[in-house]
Parts: sequence; structure tokens; C-alpha cells
Amino acid sequence: MRKLLLAPALLCAALAGCATTDPADTARSPEAIAAAQAAFQQIQWGFLQPYIGHLYVNDDGDQLRVAAEPDKRALAISLYSANRLVHANSVRLLVRTTATQDTYHVLIENSGMFSDDEATIRFDQSGRMQVLNGSLNDLQLTLTESAAHFSYAASIGPFSMTPKPLRRDVYTLPDGSTVPVSLDPGSPYQQLRAAGPFGIWEHSVGQTFVGRTILLKVDKDEAGNLVLEYSLLDGSRPGREIYRPPSKTDLKAFRALSLPNRSGDEFDSRRLELTADDRLIHHYTGTENIFTFNGDYLNVYTNRGTSIRMMGRSQDPDDDEYSTWNNIYLPVTRERLAAAMENREKDRIERERAREYAQRRAAERAAESQATMNAIMSGLASGFQQANQTNMRMAQQSQDFERNLNQKLRQIGQQKQQREREAAERADRIMAANAAAAQARAAPSPTFPASSAPQRTAAATPAANPQEARRLQEAQRKQEEQRKAEEARAAEQARQAKEKQREEETRRKAELARQEQERRTQALLNHLAAERRAIRLQAAQCPAKGGLPSVIGIRPRVQPKVANCITVHFEARCPADRPGTGMTGSIWAYNGMGNCTETGDLPRKLACDVREAVVEVTNVTTCQ
Repeated sequence: MRKLLLAPALLCAALAGCATTDPADTARSPEAIAAAQAAFQQIQWGFLQPYIGHLYVNDDGDQLRVAAEPDKRALAISLYSANRLVHANSVRLLVRTTATQDTYHVLIENSGMFSDDEATIRFDQSGRMQVLNGSLNDLQLTLTESAAHFSYAASIGPFSMTPKPLRRDVYTLPDGSTVPVSLDPGSPYQQLRAAGPFGIWEHSVGQTFVGRTILLKVDKDEAGNLVLEYSLLDGSRPGREIYRPPSKTDLKAFRALSLPNRSGDEFDSRRLELTADDRLIHHYTGTENIFTFNGDYLNVYTNRGTSIRMMGRSQDPDDDEYSTWNNIYLPVTRERLAAAMENREKDRIERERAREYAQRRAAERAAESQATMNAIMSGLASGFQQANQTNMRMAQQSQDFERNLNQKLRQIGQQKQQREREAAERADRIMAANAAAAQARAAPSPTFPASSAPQRTAAATPAANPQEARRLQEAQRKQEEQRKAEEARAAEQARQAKEKQREEETRRKAELARQEQERRTQALLNHLAAERRAIRLQAAQCPAKGGLPSVIGIRPRVQPKVANCITVHFEARCPADRPGTGMTGSIWAYNGMGNCTETGDLPRKLACDVREAVVEVTNVTTCQ
């Protein structure tokens, strides 16, 4: 099946934050660039001044960024809705100051609208945008220091974005303090990421993180390449992504050298970028055959110190749809590694359950088919008796299957303590390696005398006989096991409570979304009904129509204006004709000009004079 890949320019726009370079810009002198920046610094941005460079995000990958555009003497507010990276939408607002303080002119670039895409705005004390005049197609925007919110209910569906609550993006340092992520070149975050060619990723080199069932280690090889190494929890089946460092002088230096299960000549990078907020974006395809679709893959990795988020989409050559993922990796601890081992064991159980269930269903279908055949061959009475016996036997096998599976689950529960001990041992080794890597990057710290540790150990050793020591060790072991069991019960109770709260929150949000959708739908229906009552149409003889009559009309200003683009459906007939027997038609994108520049054409002549014709509005719909 032949598929069309997304053009690099469209992909760049969809990911919101990919800067495009005009060929004319590359020829500009450093003096011209410096002059534009100096002129931009003189602009008094009022309310928006402290937000320049801010970046807001959420866990779904949505973004809002406020960036300076010195060449245009403007601010660019980019709104981006990820939609699992499959149907991403983005809107870019170009904001300029006006003669009135804290009042701005806003233009929606490439909004997809026919009109109503610019307005004069201001922000109230809560940070909510208010439109003073003009229209922004129901664009909602709120900015505060710690959070932001936007929504865009465009009249053309593909441009619409549902509300996305966002928070200020921050990077967490090893000591727990945070640095706001900023696009401002002079900000502390940009100074922090200047440690090396890979930006903020340099601070995670040597660190190991754990996801739901996978370990991720960030490292660098001898050549200085960035290495992302994935492995199972026991360190087996490693896979590596290797990236050559970017260079300010050589734009082609930044390259992906290998991917898990793919060598360098088995994929074609369509886009590879390390953004100013340290998102590693890689869009690539396979290279198996130049004449067919070789798959389409997009990965977006974000490092925030104490977490690494990996979002992606993939479509293999034989797939009809994209598969997507949104995974979070956190620094290794005993609890997180133990939870990952439990997740892996649960996944194995589910795979075994599915395999055994498929085998059992196949056996049942074969037995039922054979029993039916026997019924036909040997007579209905005896045959259906045999079929009934077969069904009873299958039911017993089903009960045996469930009983055996429950027994396996109990055995797995009994093995949980052993897995917890293994997870604790491995977590201790990984945390020690993480600490060593962090110390290697940090400045040397003072060391304690070597003799102090043995002295503390000797003081802590009980001066008792071996039997007493073993008894104390056994008692301590039992206490430790009891403590872990209590912690596990408390954690399970907390998890269940959190899950219940999450379900209630999900139901609440779904209900609010449903109510909001109903409100919007009802508002649209009310508006269209009001338009139908208000619009007046008439037949006219317009030039250049081959002698055929046309329909023209006016459109009163109906408020509130919910639908910008409407289609008017009508019936034209003579006064002597019954309603419903006339000629029907429609006028798309109706504005009500009242003249022959906007008409609905009739397929044949009327039996009466056009001035006597009756034209009734039968329906009003949106242009979609």
C-alpha cells in the first residue's frame, strides 16, 4: 500500500518550535542582526514583558511558548496541540504593541480562516486575554507566571484545539531545586545548557533511569557521541541510539549513527534537531525499497533532570494506522525498580493468559465443529447428545484453566518477595553508579579518613557469641520483611485511592466536556435558526447567467455570531405553485451582499416573472 509521507515543512510547523530560515536572512550582516535586537530591547511590552522566553507544557506534549521576534519587532506566541503526534495542530500569534499601554495587536498567522483572524486585545489582572475589537475565532488564552491555558474553536475543524491546561516548564537540579526552562539566551537555563554540545543532556551522562518495564541509561562514548541505551531490567537485550554532536559551524554534523535494531544505512533521517529547550526530535523512515512505503517514525525526547519523557509514533510498512506512546523515565530507586519488575511480570502473565486462551478457544471450535459433523452423520438424537457432552467437557476444561491460572497467580505473589530483594540489590548498584557519575561531573569534595569507617563498623558489631548474633540477624530480617509488607499494603491502599480519585476526576472532566459540547452545539443550532428566520431572499435576473434566473439576498447581523461561514438552502417557485414543488438550491459561504456578486443559480426559467417569484429559506447550515 502506497502512502504519502508528511513533508518536512509541514512536520516542522506541526511540532511548534522548529524555526525556519529564510534564505534572505542568511545574507544579513551581524550589524543588521544586532541593530534589530537592540531596537527590540527598546520596546516596552508592558504586561507581556516578564513572559518573554517562557515555555508552558503538560504531560500530553502540548505547549505554549512566548518567543521574541526582533526582525519583526514582535512577539510570537506559539500554541501547539500534540494529539499523540498523529494529528498535531499549531497556531502562531504575532503580537505587536499599540499606542495604548498594555494593549496589543494580534494576528493569527496561517489560521486557515477566510477572515476574522486579527484583533486588538489586552490582558486583565488574572492574565485572561480580552478582545477589544476584531475577532480571533473564539481563541481563548490565559497567561500567569506558573500556568497557562489556551483553546481554539476554529470554524474549520482541522484547526480547532481543545482546552489544554499547562504548567511552567522547569528543569530539576540534583539538589532538588528547579530552573525555569526559558528560550531567552540570557536566562539561567540557557547558561546551564551551555555545558556541552548536547545541551542539558550533558548533565545526565552516566545516569540510569527506569520506565514501566525498561531501563534507560544516558551516556557518551569515546568519540563524544550521545548514547541512549535501553535494556531489560536484568540488563539483557540492550539497544542503543547513538547521535553525533551538533556543531554551530556545520549544520550537517548532528547525525543519528544508529538506532535499536537498525544500523546507520537502514534508516533515512528526515529531520533531526536538538531544540533550544532540549527536545531531541528525530523523524525518519526506513530504506528497504525506494519504490514503496518504508514506514514513518517520529520520536520526541525531553530531558528535565529528574525525568525523561519519550513520546513517539510509528507506522510500519504493513500497518494501516500509527501506533503511539508516551513514556516517562525516572531515576532508579528500590521502589521504582521493584514496581517495574512487577509490571514486567504482569505483562508476562497477560501474554501467557492470552496465548492459553487462544489455544483453548481453537480447541473448543474444533471440537464443536466435529460434534456437529457427527450429529449430521450419525443421526440428530445421538449426535446432539454427543455435542452436549462435548460442551460439558469444554466447560470443565474452562474451569480447570481458570483454576490453574489462579494457582499461578498465587505462586507469583509468593515469589514477589524474592523479586523485591533482587530489585533492591540491582537498584543499589545502579544508584551507586549514578552517584559516582554525578560526583565525576561535580567538583571534588573532601573525603573522610579511611580509618573512620572500620571504627564505626567495629563499634556497631555486637560483642556476643555467634548464636546470639545469628538470632539477632534473624529477628532483624523478620522485622525488615514485616516492615516491607506493611509498606506494600500501605502503598497498595494509596494506589487504589489514587486510582479511584483519578477515575472520578476522569468522569468529572468527561461530564464537563460533554456539557460544554452540548452548550456549543445548542448555541450553533440557535444561531442557525436565527439566521434562517432573519435572512430574506428574492429572485433576480443577473447578467452572464445565460438567461436563467438567480437568487440573491441580504443577511442581517445576528448576534452572537457563532458560525462565521454559512450555507443558505432555498426553494424558488411561482405564487401559484404549492410549497415543496419549486426549484431548490443553495448559496455556499453566504454573506448577504444583496446583489449579483453572490447568487444561487436556478437550473431553469420560472413560469412567472422573477419579480413575482417566491423564494423561501428552507435551511441554514455551516459551510462544512
